[in-house]
Amino acid sequence: MLEKPDSQSPKGSRPRSRWAVGLLFVLALGAIWYWRNNKATSAVQWMRDADAAFARAAREDRPVLIRFALDRCNACDALDAEVFSNPEVGRRVAADFVPLSLDLAESPPLAARYGIVAAPTCVIAGPDGRELLSPAVPPGSNRRKWFDRFTAAGLALYRQRSTPSRPAGQ
Repeated sequence: MLEKPDSQSPKGSRPRSRWAVGLLFVLALGAIWYWRNNKATSAVQWMRDADAAFARAAREDRPVLIRFALDRCNACDALDAEVFSNPEVGRRVAADFVPLSLDLAESPPLAARYGIVAAPTCVIAGPDGRELLSPAVPPGSNRRKWFDRFTAAGLALYRQRSTPSRPAGQ
């Protein structure tokens, strides 16, 4: 049998390559953990129970701001970072709305009721559940400007009670 001379197979090359693969694996796991756990902290105190949110809205005579989102949704994360992490937005939402955040995948009946097929989507509804306003969330920048206009328009519609809101899904 022929053996390879030592000059062609450097001593210790295999342990070094295993070490490098192990290091890359650990770095990849760290990056995944960081991505999953480093999301924007919301300044909005979202309710998660739709029945409780609509009951509170009826008691307090305020509209409901519904945020439909998905886990691992880049556009949802961007909306959270650009809009809902802002303390001023948190104060305004708390003063004018009952905030409700729902996972689109876990809330098919409500998503269907409002015709929601994509995330993120925001809806402003009356305490009776009737949809007042549900425009698409625009991609790219200016989401904060969009949100300010959206909430101002929704609040104005809610305050104009002489104009009936349209039933959800119509």
